[in-house]
Amino acid sequence: MEPTLEFTTRLAKLLARKTQLPVYVGNSISFASTALGGSVEEELDAFKKVVDVVLSKLQSVLASVQGLSNGVRSE
Repeated sequence: MEPTLEFTTRLAKLLARKTQLPVYVGNSISFASTALGGSVEEELDAFKKVVDVVLSKLQSVLASVQGLSNGVRSE
C-alpha cells in the first residue's frame, strides 16, 4: 500500500506543478509482478510514461487555461 501511495503522491505533485491546476490522482498500480519485481528503474519508467500520457491528454485543457488571467478570459 505504501509504495502505491508514494507513487500517487509524487505523480499528483508533479502534475500540479507542471499544469498549475489542482490535481486528484488515483492509483492501483502494482509493480510486484513486473519482470524485475518492481525495481526502482521499472517504477521510474512507469512514472515517466504516465506523466507523458497524462500531459499529452491535457494539452487542450492547458492551452485554454493559459489564455486565462486570474480565471477570467481577456478578450
